[in-house]
Amino acid sequence: MKRQYFLTDLDGTLLRSDTTLSDFTVDVLNQTLAEGHVCSFATARSFISAKPLVESIGWSYPVIVYNGALIVDPQSERILYAKFLSSDITTQILEFGRRTGLLPLVFGMEPSAAQRVWHEEFVSDGLRRFVESRPGDPRFQTREPLSLRRGDQVIMLTYIASKAELQPFKDHLIDMLNDEIHLHFTKDTYLQDDYFLEISHPHANKEEAMKAWASLVGCSPSHVTVFGDNLNDIGLFRGAGKKLAVANAHQELQVVASEMIGTNDQDGVAKYIHASRACQESGSQSD
Repeated sequence: MKRQYFLTDLDGTLLRSDTTLSDFTVDVLNQTLAEGHVCSFATARSFISAKPLVESIGWSYPVIVYNGALIVDPQSERILYAKFLSSDITTQILEFGRRTGLLPLVFGMEPSAAQRVWHEEFVSDGLRRFVESRPGDPRFQTREPLSLRRGDQVIMLTYIASKAELQPFKDHLIDMLNDEIHLHFTKDTYLQDDYFLEISHPHANKEEAMKAWASLVGCSPSHVTVFGDNLNDIGLFRGAGKKLAVANAHQELQVVASEMIGTNDQDGVAKYIHASRACQESGSQSD
């Protein structure tokens, strides 16, 4: 049987609207892995945040997290690939944001390799709501004032506020740093009226990470079938062989998709993978 390669986004794509997985999805993905196919995920979440939501699936291949800034071995949790934002650029952004009344969450790693999310006391409801949505997460630490210390490595900066507050800040960052950063600006999936502005290394995105992921699992990007729903998945779609958008996907992603499938609440990803495997098995038997 020819090995198939599947790479899916999580929120809004594989996960249902309540961030759970159906029994059908769990069964299909576990069977797919058991049959020797490669199945993994690419998410804006950290592995720490994603793990409890998808731990019912026996992930054995590298996973893409932080929108492509890191690739992690899901069993050992060892980092296999990383693109960190430079300390100088991080400091510039923090200082400019502070002057405009904006402070971010700083996702990073201490010299010990422990992952952290540093923040000052919350200056916006959006930041507070985000932290409250991850109760008990050991990464979150208050740092007054918010700044980098020797040995810190920055994965990304995340600003959460209204579109009106973030748009001029984003525009200025583009003028100020241009090709030195990667920006992702989107309305949050779960927090009403909040927008996210994520700032990372220029190669910390799903497009570059998917190329590295394909090399790690031993295939060409053109052999990969990807699934997504939002604008941060456009890069994921660029180099993939098959690009599947769930029916609830952003309009811009639907335009570049090879095919539309059922929504995240209809098990669209799992149904497609199940049908793809069944079709391959039928073809093998007829041969």
